[in-house]
Amino acid sequence: MKLPLAPLFLNLAANYNDLGDNIKEFIFNVPDQDRNIDDYPAFDLQIKSPKPRWCCAIGWESALEGLSGSSISLSRQELFGHLYGGTGYTGALINVADRKIANFVASITDTNPEYFHEQGIPRQPASQDPVGYVYTSRGGLIDIGHVRGLADRTRHMAVKVYQHIQKGEDFQIYSEKGKRVVRMLKKVPSSDPALAALLGAKIAYECSIWHEIVTFFTWEQYSAFSPEDNYSNLLGCYIGFNALFDRKNNYNVAVNVILFMILSQLKYQTKEVTEKSVDYINDYWFQTNTDLKVEELPGYFEGYNPRWWTKELRNKVQLELLRRHFDVTKAVSPWIISEVDISGKKTLRDFLRKKCGYPIKPIHIQVPDKDLKGNPLSDYYRMEINVDTEIIPASYLKGLKDPISSTDFPELIERMRKVVRKKYGDRTDFPD
Repeated sequence: MKLPLAPLFLNLAANYNDLGDNIKEFIFNVPDQDRNIDDYPAFDLQIKSPKPRWCCAIGWESALEGLSGSSISLSRQELFGHLYGGTGYTGALINVADRKIANFVASITDTNPEYFHEQGIPRQPASQDPVGYVYTSRGGLIDIGHVRGLADRTRHMAVKVYQHIQKGEDFQIYSEKGKRVVRMLKKVPSSDPALAALLGAKIAYECSIWHEIVTFFTWEQYSAFSPEDNYSNLLGCYIGFNALFDRKNNYNVAVNVILFMILSQLKYQTKEVTEKSVDYINDYWFQTNTDLKVEELPGYFEGYNPRWWTKELRNKVQLELLRRHFDVTKAVSPWIISEVDISGKKTLRDFLRKKCGYPIKPIHIQVPDKDLKGNPLSDYYRMEINVDTEIIPASYLKGLKDPISSTDFPELIERMRKVVRKKYGDRTDFPD
């Protein structure tokens, strides 16, 4: 099976020398010059926007005190069964501290699930394809829920771009803490699936960055820039891009095959190694803290006003991130757990290094930024966001144009990084 990958997105690494011969297995054929979407069934112009998937909260305990439900590890055999769009979040909450909140959520989800998702109200995960954690020697901890979600988002965005770029038409995408529109900056009269796919991957990745940013201001703050998120997100974009150009298999099968191939290259480990890797970083990258005040960090920004209906949940949050992965531009490097030296955990460290190898050369993923001819992807589009300042404080956006755009993300991340460093120190955005 041949899997195309555009030259500047095709390497799962920014550093060719580190990869050695393995780089060849990540480079696939680019579509022929006379390519047409009819040759690629995954370019289904009728597909709907994928629903959000359940993803992991780092650690094996529930993120909320006194409630059931936690992250799981996945074996190699449990990975198959990708379904485009997943099943999203459905049903009323069962394990919520306040029954009034549960009833409120149920009434909304029955009638308007998009509003339910937009407001960041607690949800019950329901996903029919496998989601959970896997650990890889060269890619670190990977959240398969993020991978699947971004693969599907890449597919959908590629189709949206393809439908609008020929006339240079703007289009709206799903809202998240504000309405979003993609401004097409130039017309491309001839159909070009490869360009549409590259732009789709880049836009999908930018959507994932915005999700991490806004999550910082919600009760799920423990999930904002979690150490595994950025790498998992960009890996999903990479997989979704490749799956678009499989001529023999349908999209779901293509994702299964590519996911398996890439995890093999990243040196997929067993469930035992995955579980012990998370045990190793417990109390170092994250901790259980029943006295955690979720409002403290976003409270540094004047005007922060959390949603009233999340109060009970905020009071129940016990998962505290001690380290966050903020580096999202150019190339994303994984945090390799077996490379970290943690005092008092020599036995676990030695076990991981024996299973994973030591030292490890990580595989970095390059963010797509140019088309096949070397032109910047930013020449083609701009994503704009009319931020809902009832949720995201206006002080956080101070000095930026309204609406903001994805070019503002690095500045927004730096503002967040400074706040986190004030509480946790200057190494909080490093793995060790």
